Order: sequence, then structure tokens, then C-alpha cells
Amino acid sequence: MLLSQEQDSGSKSSSADILRDLARSGTTIYSFTFPSDAVRTKSQKVRPRHRTSDSAGIPSSTDATATEVAAQSGGENVRFDGENDLKQKMLMVRDDIHSGYILSFRPRSPSLGFHAIRVEVIEQAARFKIFARKSYWINDSSAS
Repeated sequence: MLLSQEQDSGSKSSSADILRDLARSGTTIYSFTFPSDAVRTKSQKVRPRHRTSDSAGIPSSTDATATEVAAQSGGENVRFDGENDLKQKMLMVRDDIHSGYILSFRPRSPSLGFHAIRVEVIEQAARFKIFARKSYWINDSSAS
């Protein structure tokens, strides 16, 4: 669980490093974000994010937001405003986790490094939410 403001302010790690570490660990992030003072006053426009990839194909952006990290890990970002709203949203996510199913796979011919993946559900029922990580990492060939 990650509790933070929406925009990254002063992180020392690049978004590519964060996403690489998430892919290696298999960690799923559920982020709960509160609006920063700038968003609350609406006096500033949010900068558009510029997505790029590094030499290994790891996606990065100029703003490593909690939303992006949650989405890349297969989790979810939930915005809240105040203590009561946070409690309600945490209960909602708890219920989603407890009523969900986790599916996994093993690549047939694993190769070392970062791998982007895409999960697609055909004829998805409207009442289901699908969350899937967008990458994984293999450190050595014995991981198969």
C-alpha cells in the first residue's frame, strides 16, 4: 500500500528504476493519493506526462506518479479527500482484493531481463474489473 500525493516531488530514483524494481519483485501496488495543495487550489495546470522507454524497453515518464506505479504493477490507484473518504476507499479496495482471483503464468522459454506484457480479456462482463501487471523481470535462467 502506498499513501502519497498525486505528483512526485523530489524523488531520487527514476521512474524506470522504480518500474524495474517492481517487475523484479512481483509486488502489486495499491496507491491511495490525496490532492496536493496546488491541485486543491486549481491554480496550476498539471503538466502532461511524456512517456519514453529506456534502452531495455522499460517505460518511463517525466513524472513517476503513484497512479503510473500502481497501474504498471497490476494494482490500482484510488484518490481520496479526507480521513473518512480514505477509510471508505480502503474498505472498497480490501473487498476487491478479497473477492478477486489471481492468475499467473510461466514463460516457456524465459530470457533474462525486462519483459513487457499485455493481458486482454475478450467479451469481458461489465461487472468485472481486470487488473494486470504490465511487465516482469527474469534475473537468471534458473527462475523458470
